[in-house]
Amino acid sequence: MVSSDESHVERKSPIAFWAALVLAFAIAVGPSGPAEKVVWDKAQHALAFCVLTILGSHAYRKASFPLMALLLTGFGIVIECVQAIPKIHRDSSLLDVVADVAGIVLGAAIIAIFRNRLALSNKVKDAVERPDFWIFALLVFGPVAYFLIGKWIYYQID
Repeated sequence: MVSSDESHVERKSPIAFWAALVLAFAIAVGPSGPAEKVVWDKAQHALAFCVLTILGSHAYRKASFPLMALLLTGFGIVIECVQAIPKIHRDSSLLDVVADVAGIVLGAAIIAIFRNRLALSNKVKDAVERPDFWIFALLVFGPVAYFLIGKWIYYQID
C-alpha cells in the first residue's frame, strides 16, 4: 500500500518533470551568456538530459523507456532546430544532440543501478524505491554535481 506522503510525491512527479522540461527549453533557446567552453556546453547538455531522463522515468513509471528516450531525443532535436533560427542568436549543433543522447544513456544507467542492484540491502533498496528519495537526490546532488563538474572542466581547459 502506498502511503499518503508517497502518493502525494508521485502526483507531484509529473509536475517536476514538466517544469524541468520547460526550464531546459527556456534556457536552451533564451539569450546565451558569455561564450562557453565547448566541453562544458556538451556536459551541460548531457547533465540536463540525464536529469530529465531520471525525472521522466520516475514520473511515468509505466511508460515504455525506449519511447521516453525517443521522445527526449526528439526534444533535443527540437531545441537544436529552434536554435538554428537566426533571430534566436544561438548556435545549433548536431554534437549537442549527441550529448543529449549521452545524458539519456547516463540517466538510464543510473536508474538501472538503483532499481536492479542486488547488492543493496532491503532497507536501502526500500529507501531508493521511495519517490521522495529521487526528488531529494536530484535537488541536492544535481546542483552540486553541476557546479563541481563545471569547475573541473573549466580548469582542465584553461
